[in-house]
Amino acid sequence: MLDRPNTAYPIREDMDFQRRDWLAERIGWAAVAVIVAVALTGLLAGGPLSRATAVAPSHQLSVDYERFQRVTVATHFTFHVASATGPVELKLGPAFTSDFQIDSLQPAPLRDTQGPDGLRLTFAPPSNGGEFTMVMWCRPRHFGLVDLTVGLGAQASIRRVILIYP
Repeated sequence: MLDRPNTAYPIREDMDFQRRDWLAERIGWAAVAVIVAVALTGLLAGGPLSRATAVAPSHQLSVDYERFQRVTVATHFTFHVASATGPVELKLGPAFTSDFQIDSLQPAPLRDTQGPDGLRLTFAPPSNGGEFTMVMWCRPRHFGLVDLTVGLGAQASIRRVILIYP
């Protein structure tokens, strides 16, 4: 196609405007491609960059969670206790119950108490006398930055920040 200056016959055309329009279209396609790439990596929740594991300094407790979550989507936390010989007591920080609605716990706790220091969940000792694993399904109550604090009885705790998208 010949690159002609603006013409009026047979159809009025403005090539400068057309080039700006093509440039805006290319920028729009690039922006859509960037958004799709970011979503696939997990930065918008539910992907490889979103999955994380936090380990207590004593290596006795670890938690698998997602760094990026959605306010209306159920998410899960998986707690691992390395060597549990007696009853297992998990302590969740005081803000946990105000930040998350707990849908289910597997296995079910023997007892749970909530006080000013947080939620304490007491579980039966594992039958094999080794590692204890508990899965908790929750729904975030609001969006923003949320503090996740988990402890094992009176031992050192894990503290992480989770970003919850609207």
